[in-house]
Amino acid sequence: MTEPNITETLPAISFNAEELEAWVRAIVANYEGLVVTEDMVPAIKSEMAGLNKVRDRLEAARKEAVRRVSAPIREFEDRIKAVTAIIVEARAGLDAQVKAFEELQRADKRREVQFLITATLDEHGLPGLDIPIQDAWLNKTKPLKTIKAEVEAIILRHIQQERERAALEQARQDRAVAIEQKVEALAEIYGFSLPASSFLRLQDLQVPLAEALTQIGQAYSARAQAMRIAPAAPAATPPRSAQVLQPVAPAAAPGRPLRKTLTITLEYDAMREPAVLASLRHLESLCASFTRTPGMRAA
Repeated sequence: MTEPNITETLPAISFNAEELEAWVRAIVANYEGLVVTEDMVPAIKSEMAGLNKVRDRLEAARKEAVRRVSAPIREFEDRIKAVTAIIVEARAGLDAQVKAFEELQRADKRREVQFLITATLDEHGLPGLDIPIQDAWLNKTKPLKTIKAEVEAIILRHIQQERERAALEQARQDRAVAIEQKVEALAEIYGFSLPASSFLRLQDLQVPLAEALTQIGQAYSARAQAMRIAPAAPAATPPRSAQVLQPVAPAAAPGRPLRKTLTITLEYDAMREPAVLASLRHLESLCASFTRTPGMRAA
């Protein structure tokens, strides 16, 4: 291999540095300690323009010297870059052909991986699950055995997530049914229903179900207590007392217990209707027969 044989000759620039510096210092010495007054401004501006010219001459001389000294360096760089470009062009042609073969290999590997994914999904009964092919799986050095293990790990994670999601949904449904049954049972006991919106917060799985059911019972109990202690109607229109007719005692049949018939007419505050209906249900359970007069709402 032929190596570049480069001989460097370091540039050298000489100039009258001491003389030049002394000249500049002599110029600026005229302005040391100078206090500018308003009437001096025009003259000072002229002096400043003269200083600018001196600075520009020095800068121009510096740039020209650097340009001349750098010329061989720029020429060297251009020649080396031209030679390097020949190598880059040759390698680009080889690289394009190699990449074409690699793409064919990756396409073959992609088909193998896709077949493996499909077969593994069928083994687990999940043909519809989408598992994207990862770029790392297309590497020539990645064995199919390792890819299959990674695919199975993805499938198992999916199955576990679906189980957890289903368990969570079932827990929500079971909780909703338990709350609904509790509300219905309490409505039957107390004779009134509370709006379902009152218990929406209890659907939160963070609240233990036993505690949620207890709170529902407490809500019904508090509402029933509030209805029992509700203030009576204003004195101007007090509710009439219940009218009780004298019971009529029928003649007792021989060998049978004596039965009586009692007719009751009630007038009550509408706010107390749930409590009244609950009392009627209790009274009905004590009677052999119980008939409500037409027009009364059924319990």
